[in-house]
Amino acid sequence: MVVCNWVWAALLIVDEIGYLPITTRGANLFFQLVNARYEKGAMILTSNRAVALAEWRGLCAGQGAGM
Repeated sequence: MVVCNWVWAALLIVDEIGYLPITTRGANLFFQLVNARYEKGAMILTSNRAVALAEWRGLCAGQGAGM
């Protein structure tokens, strides 16, 4: 459970989100990480891509209702 290792960090920085496509499994794991960290610590997401809000769904293969 790699997610458990990052839940309690005071600050988690995810750099270059969207640089490569995220698989369905990767999107699921990322959601689990964000969900586990909710109200426990800060997160910073960075990307060099100019992505419109409507395009965020396309960054992940698993286009679930939460994306």
